[in-house]
Amino acid sequence: MWREAFNSFLGTRLLNDITTYYNLYDFLKIKFKATSNGEIIIKSEQDFWQSILPDTFKGVLSDRTLQNGDILSFSNFFLTDWTPKTPGALWTKEGDMLAHWQKDDTKILKIQDKYYPVFHPSAKERKLQAGYGSVRLNPADVENQSVLMSLVSPEMWSVDYGIPVVVSKSVYEEYLKKSKRGAAWIENAKAIFYLNKKIPVKNFIHSAIGYEISEKTQRELTQIPHLPSCYAYFPTKLSIKMVENDTHPITTAWTMFKSSHDYGLTFWQFDPFEKDSFQEVTKCLIEYVRNFGGEQILTDFDGLIPRLHSKIPISRDPLKNNLFEFEEIIKDMDRH
Repeated sequence: MWREAFNSFLGTRLLNDITTYYNLYDFLKIKFKATSNGEIIIKSEQDFWQSILPDTFKGVLSDRTLQNGDILSFSNFFLTDWTPKTPGALWTKEGDMLAHWQKDDTKILKIQDKYYPVFHPSAKERKLQAGYGSVRLNPADVENQSVLMSLVSPEMWSVDYGIPVVVSKSVYEEYLKKSKRGAAWIENAKAIFYLNKKIPVKNFIHSAIGYEISEKTQRELTQIPHLPSCYAYFPTKLSIKMVENDTHPITTAWTMFKSSHDYGLTFWQFDPFEKDSFQEVTKCLIEYVRNFGGEQILTDFDGLIPRLHSKIPISRDPLKNNLFEFEEIIKDMDRH
């Protein structure tokens, strides 16, 4: 049964999810250098992504292309320590198509005394393939004391559509002061743009686990679209003006789970600053996994405070600290 799924969407999606899950920490292993090409004003997430995804962007293409070292200017954005699991995916043609897929039935799931209409796992998997899914990394376990965050506009108001940013320790400390009740509002800010191509997933897996994956798996991996790695870097708190705010964009908790015969994915949207929201979303994810035959939760969505008893937490860099578990999962997928 797993071979059938592997030959279709689910197999490539699971491998893509678990590798991007590991690659998140690579956002922090970069060096920055500004150029003197002038200042580029970024008004929205769309304004940002249409300048980076010329071949796959879902809408009208921009007449400009962002380059390494460009100075970007932002205003009226919200800064959060949550970031898209797969930055940019929802802005692609494929992501947009999958995000609007409507052909799956829902069922009613009772969790304690509440009833929730939920999608079947196959629909959840398509939504996650589209680009839904948010994560928060642990700032205590990052290189060069930088932190991965994101900018979200009031128009989109969703972390999953956001712009990935890397901030210095001083910027993060200022953010903590201004984010007691919600995401910090950015009145104005300037950042250095960084762009790099990702290593193909099949090469990443080989270097990570030290063995050649099968030709079949390699063929499947070539079907996964590889988004460029791109970030806006805020080197100092002098480059960004934050204001306290009492709201936060929609955030998508997610997890990968294993049942007796295959793997599955699910997600649940929530507001991190709403009272008891973490307790409710964690309870909903666990009950969903149980209801659909899940026997083991593999991944967590919160690296700052682990919410799930997962096989591979992200409270510390998974590639450094959970390589054995990662290797087990990849080999299991490759065997079936």
